[in-house]
Amino acid sequence: MNKENVLKVADAIENHSIPKLGFNMGLFYAKREGETDHTGHNCGTVACIAGWAYTVERGKMNRNLVAAENAAYNAAKKWLDLSASEASALFYPRWEVRHSVTTQQAVTVLRNFAETGEVDWSVANV
Repeated sequence: MNKENVLKVADAIENHSIPKLGFNMGLFYAKREGETDHTGHNCGTVACIAGWAYTVERGKMNRNLVAAENAAYNAAKKWLDLSASEASALFYPRWEVRHSVTTQQAVTVLRNFAETGEVDWSVANV
């Protein structure tokens, strides 16, 4: 795991440093009808942790990722230097809560992961 990059993503999500990018763990990079942007900023698109990592690394949004979830997943996994099991645990929390994960919960999980090396969604009460 690349601790520095994990913390960059946590900071970016927490500070909403990419103004047109919202947050929703259910979507790599899109805004579908009925999906909520959990930032409260009503952004033009939303993204999960993998989508944010992809965007933070590149410094700009890429709306073409709407249909290319594997591109975001693979790029984020590589940039964050995650194993397959770490990427799966970080990018795919339990299905029943995935769409309701808040930005603060994601930030808490990311910071805990950077500190402990373990992806643990329970630290964020998810």
